[in-house]
Amino acid sequence: MLAKFWWGSNNGTSKVHWMSWDRLSIAKGRGGMGFRGISDFNISLLGKQFWRLLKGENSLFVKVFKGKYFPRGDLMEATLGFSPSYAWRSILSAREVVSRGLRWRIGNGSQVRVWQDPWIPSSPTFKPLIRQENVDTGLYVSSLIDHDLGCWDRQALSILFDPHDARSVANIPVSRRCLEDKRVWHFEANGEYSVKSAYHVLGGDRRSNDASHSGSQRNDFWKLLWKLPVPAKIRNFVWRLAKNILPTRSNLQKKGIVLDPSCPLCQHEAESAHHLFLNCEFTRRMCFSPSLGFRLPSNVEIIDWIGMILRGGNMLVTQLQITSMWKVWNVRNNCVFNRTLEDPAKVAMDTVEVIKEFNYANPDLAKKKMATDEADYHSPAGGVTIVQVDAGCYDNGVMAMGCVVKPDGNGVVMSACRREQVLVNPNVAEAMAIRWALSLMQAIHLDNAVLQSDALNVIDSIYGLNYIADLDPIVADCKHLITCFRNVSVSFIGRRGNVDAHHMVGVGRTLGNKTWIGCIPNLYSSPSCINSVVAPLS
Repeated sequence: MLAKFWWGSNNGTSKVHWMSWDRLSIAKGRGGMGFRGISDFNISLLGKQFWRLLKGENSLFVKVFKGKYFPRGDLMEATLGFSPSYAWRSILSAREVVSRGLRWRIGNGSQVRVWQDPWIPSSPTFKPLIRQENVDTGLYVSSLIDHDLGCWDRQALSILFDPHDARSVANIPVSRRCLEDKRVWHFEANGEYSVKSAYHVLGGDRRSNDASHSGSQRNDFWKLLWKLPVPAKIRNFVWRLAKNILPTRSNLQKKGIVLDPSCPLCQHEAESAHHLFLNCEFTRRMCFSPSLGFRLPSNVEIIDWIGMILRGGNMLVTQLQITSMWKVWNVRNNCVFNRTLEDPAKVAMDTVEVIKEFNYANPDLAKKKMATDEADYHSPAGGVTIVQVDAGCYDNGVMAMGCVVKPDGNGVVMSACRREQVLVNPNVAEAMAIRWALSLMQAIHLDNAVLQSDALNVIDSIYGLNYIADLDPIVADCKHLITCFRNVSVSFIGRRGNVDAHHMVGVGRTLGNKTWIGCIPNLYSSPSCINSVVAPLS
């Protein structure tokens, strides 16, 4: 029914369905139209109710279902029971999709079993990939944490796990505070279940091998297309062209329709998408007319040509070239159904007018600019020390941190860097850098200061304006450290104002844990700064 509505019908007769419903249901960023399959969407909605039961909300809904169906057990192990209601059977049917994204966020590890529970974010199953023989199945994650130092017991990890699993566990951030373990939804940053992400999880297995959207470069193509500032009908047209599902005469012949295959505009070749939009004499004359003034290639595939247009540097040129294709299709249809052929130069001028009108009506879309990150530096109040911090992640599993201390925002009192062999995402790295900088400030008794970072997400998490589940352990440490000072706050600074700390990240990547007094080291032109190295601060 939905497919018939999309492709249309006349007097009860369905039109040609140019693409299967499964392919149409693929996300727009991966080459589909993002339509929802009713069955998967229904399961995703039921998963929301399952998640409410799992989180144990203090509501009548949770109390009734928990009291009747799993009063003393865990929802993940609950059974249908005797004479279950339709609602309970429906909710329990969503357990499988919830289990695909459910994992534990490690706090103190006292509730999480090492071998039975999902808790390793980088593992496909969130469990250890390789399980050794004769292991203690009742072992809890808390036994793998050195609670005095607030870090993993590396020796215990190397004994218990194979090297890959040991590295994966060591990459999980651990709090120095005694946090409780928490169940989170892996596919959302805030750890809360969402219908949208669950729907994509359900459809992921069936669509992961679809060649039409494989590869990051092709995914980039679709994202650029749907963000293009042209009328929606033109974006829809270009999507059909890129998918080769326009009703050209060659495509109609493939569907078994008997007709003259020659191009209606030039009558020289069979009408395919490649010929009509790249080789047709009418199209070439139109594009090379004074109003447009560009030549068409003849030795590339149509989808590659569209990709070249989308990745072009001039937005106005991109708009005109894309719109010219849509105008060619309109001219072609007018020629087929109304037996009239317009002048190529006039069509080119009409193309320019379409874009002029669109840009006039949508100035914000047409003149969209990248957000400029100006040097967001403001001198602090007198007597307040500025501490700037930054972090960087590298492909070889190395994370580096850099910190610069400036009295009253002028000069340099101290600079420091640190390197750790850990593979984390940028948000976690920035949070770890802020925690390290606060510890450093505590070690040198810096009690009246402003700590500046360019990681707005992390700063918002510290002040409760944002929530990112994986940052929980580190944010808890940062909040505790801030309470230990008399007057210390954390504030945002743009990247251009944080260049010194960013430079120290590069130094840390090269030299490891070092501290300099009175200068910022330059590894290439200031060897005297290297000689001023003192004992590293941790």
